[in-house]
Amino acid sequence: METQRNWDYDKIAAKLAMHRVDIGEESIPLVLEEARKRKDADVIAHVAGWFEDRNDIKRYLELAMEAAGLGSAEANFWLGHEYRSGENLPRDYEKSYSWFIKGKDADWVPIDPEENAEIMDGNGGEVTAETLLRHGDIDWWLFLLEKHPTRAVKCGLADWYMKQRGDDNRDMALKMLEESANEGFEFAFFLLIKFYSEGEFKDIEKGKHWFYMAEERGFDESVFANQLGVESLECRKLKDAADNGDRRAAGKLACAYLHGGYGDYVCCAKDEALARHYGTLASAKEEGMDELVQGLDDNNLEDQRFLSEIAKLRS
Repeated sequence: METQRNWDYDKIAAKLAMHRVDIGEESIPLVLEEARKRKDADVIAHVAGWFEDRNDIKRYLELAMEAAGLGSAEANFWLGHEYRSGENLPRDYEKSYSWFIKGKDADWVPIDPEENAEIMDGNGGEVTAETLLRHGDIDWWLFLLEKHPTRAVKCGLADWYMKQRGDDNRDMALKMLEESANEGFEFAFFLLIKFYSEGEFKDIEKGKHWFYMAEERGFDESVFANQLGVESLECRKLKDAADNGDRRAAGKLACAYLHGGYGDYVCCAKDEALARHYGTLASAKEEGMDELVQGLDDNNLEDQRFLSEIAKLRS
């Protein structure tokens, strides 16, 4: 008989864990009794969820507290959410934070956005005010700024402060972006460079500073290279390769200097002299000429005139 009951317990527990599977009300007292004997925190949490699905909030909260006390990460997460939202419990960010911290093994603890693949992958690593507000109210994130000031929270709140306008908010936003960038958060570099590259507060020298700081961290913000009047990291890498005998790199550089850029990441200003210099280097070998031909437009007279000049030099 005991074996049969254990089998039933495991079967029902598995169904509860799957969610949305209807468990008959008659089974709940039996599985709850057995879960308490075994101190099975996760099953008690799933029973709590069963009551929540049936809108029995009082029983749901009682069992969630019980499961959390036994170590259920999921129940800790639920209680953190309840105290944060104020939906079924009085809003209390301190209590919410303490429950979330205990539930670090839950799928997502809304403390550091970087721990959440939905935020980081879904937004390409960008944490903006809009991103934060999809996952919590702004007062929650402002609370966390003091309690758990991670670089992603700083970046998202900096964006929020920037959008509030006013000198004080802007100064606060820039301070937080600088802290976030110095802690290695890539999107903070992007926002700083963007701020100094365009608009009312354009400052080319500060933009260049953060552009090169980003490079030191391994981040390529070449989208702003032309606005700042600098060559992108990929352009300089090509230049090093070309100067060391790589004819394909020289061919790409010739096209870049002729057009003021090559592809998405090789950014530079137009320079006919440098285009001719690297075109000549490229023409010394067949692979270099191939790169030139591929990078130039058959229907562009300037491109074809340039190619003819290089071909003459080669012959």
